[in-house]
Amino acid sequence: MASSSKTMPSYQYSPLAQDEIRLIRLWPGPIAADNIELEVFHALKEPRPEFEALSYPWGDPKHTYSVLVKQKTTQPGERITRLSSKRRKVDTDASSILPIAHNLAVALRHLRRPKKARILWVDAICINQRDDAEKSREVLRMGAVYRNAKVVIVWLGPSADNSTLALNTLARLGEGVNFYPAEHRVECRSGSWAETLQFDEQALQAKSPSWVAIGSLLRREWFGRLWVVQEIALASSSVLIAGNYSIDWELFRIGIYWVWMMIHSLNRLLENSNIEDPRKTCIKGLLDVSDRIQTVRLTLMDILYLTRMASCSDKRDRLFGIRALLAVDDRRLIEPDYSLQTEEVYKATTITHITSHERLDILNLCVLQNSLSDLKGPSWVPDFSVQDRPEAIYDTEADGFALANYSIADENVFTVHGVKVAAISNVLASNLSKESTDTELVDACHTWRQHLRLSDAYVSGGSIENAFIETVMCGRTQETVPESSGFFFPLQILVSMSC
Repeated sequence: MASSSKTMPSYQYSPLAQDEIRLIRLWPGPIAADNIELEVFHALKEPRPEFEALSYPWGDPKHTYSVLVKQKTTQPGERITRLSSKRRKVDTDASSILPIAHNLAVALRHLRRPKKARILWVDAICINQRDDAEKSREVLRMGAVYRNAKVVIVWLGPSADNSTLALNTLARLGEGVNFYPAEHRVECRSGSWAETLQFDEQALQAKSPSWVAIGSLLRREWFGRLWVVQEIALASSSVLIAGNYSIDWELFRIGIYWVWMMIHSLNRLLENSNIEDPRKTCIKGLLDVSDRIQTVRLTLMDILYLTRMASCSDKRDRLFGIRALLAVDDRRLIEPDYSLQTEEVYKATTITHITSHERLDILNLCVLQNSLSDLKGPSWVPDFSVQDRPEAIYDTEADGFALANYSIADENVFTVHGVKVAAISNVLASNLSKESTDTELVDACHTWRQHLRLSDAYVSGGSIENAFIETVMCGRTQETVPESSGFFFPLQILVSMSC
């Protein structure tokens, strides 16, 4: 803003009543104009006001821009019962400034209309970010905000890297495809561009400009944010915007699924665009949650898994940011309270989840402290902010649906009663990951094999070596492929080759 803004007072929030929502009126102006003028006001929740909600990447909070907040001579946050986009007389002496992130400033410049004001709900402005008590209350309401918004506007950023080509391609594909979410199946409509394209091998090459442009678009920050999952999944209507080009979310979603299936996997498309694995997982989770939430009851464990690679700047938001996605009676598991430390939030949710469900599956999310987690607290409290946590290669669920037998002696001691199945004799280091090569896997098998007493008989019959191989194979061949079939022979050779 102009240097005169330095002499203006900072905008002061007034408290929100229980029956109010804070909105902004974005005054019109050209994209090129640097100054941003808006009005902040309170509106009654009922009758339901008409507004658009903004979903955008926050970016660097240290890179700020000051917007001009124009108010009447009444107190800040004036309560309005009837919304209007017409400019009203304001007392410039009551104007103030409000710092916002650079990304938001760019979005507001692009979104303001040339001649008519726009009524918006923007989290960074409509929630007093310096008031932890208000933040805690408003996070409880955010799900309703995105459900009740006339449209959720997804701002991906300015036009760049052929983003218009990417969105146009996805729109054309989406218009010519029927998508069946329950079956994860797409079907091209007769005579559509998508139908023509699916038989064109050259056009389906992953290095085609259209696919590269789509890959670049999916690298944008918005697709990696945790909060956007609820913002898009709960919306009744939403539109994606990059620069001056927009596309309906439904067309975008269907177009992405078509590309995913025609190019055989999203991985192939993204690898050609140098997108890291976490981003692939974020996009898959975003699509999966938005598809399933309408018809399936997603549990806390489901949502934590689907959003595990999404990022948030505040570790407490790892839980607060997904609360609205839970079924109504499950939302009690997470009570937003920004006055609590991260460890306290995680511990409270863990205890509430265990006592509510009488299950211990949440303990699967625990990791070794000082390795993957830097939080301080009991070892039985998961660090929900850990993204690339170890995953079980096979889920047995040997307890069936038995209720957990546990007790919490004091605030840090958790006692579990169970059945001893085996004793661990050795704990070996492992450098294996999802990207490990076959050679690295064979080397690991060889290391593990060296710790076996191969001359002993296995407790349930057969040899120790075959039991080891069956363990590595997760026992999945036991019933369908008997040992006598020779199925294990290739793996036996691999293990022997490393001897």
